[in-house]
Amino acid sequence: MERTKDPSDPNEGKLLWRKTAGTFRLPDRRIIRAGDTFWASLEEIPVSFRDTIVAVDQGEYDIVTGAVPAEKIEAVKLTYTKQKREEGNWWDILDGQGKIINEKALREDQADDYLKSLLG
Repeated sequence: MERTKDPSDPNEGKLLWRKTAGTFRLPDRRIIRAGDTFWASLEEIPVSFRDTIVAVDQGEYDIVTGAVPAEKIEAVKLTYTKQKREEGNWWDILDGQGKIINEKALREDQADDYLKSLLG
C-alpha cells in the first residue's frame, strides 16, 4: 500500500509570515517570537500585532498587515478650540474630541497665543 499525502493542506488559505519584534500567541496556542516564521490567516493575527509582522511572500498581499498606501491616506485636519472655565477668568484649549490639552489653566491672552501656535 502506498502512502499518500492528505489532500487537505492545513496551510491552505494561509500566508507565511515573519515576526519582526515582540511575542504574541495565536488562537491555536502557538507562541510566536521575534524572527519566527509561521503560517496563519490574517484573521488569526491580533490587530495590535499586525505592525510587527511582514508577509514573507508579499505577492498581492502587500498591505495585509494594515498599512495604508500613502496615496490613500487623507489628511486629517486638527481642530482646537478655546473654552472658558466656569470659575474666574481662566481658559482651556480643547482638541477635536473635547479633551483639554493644556496642563494648567491659562489667561485669555495666553490661551490665544497657545491656540495660534497650535493652528500654525
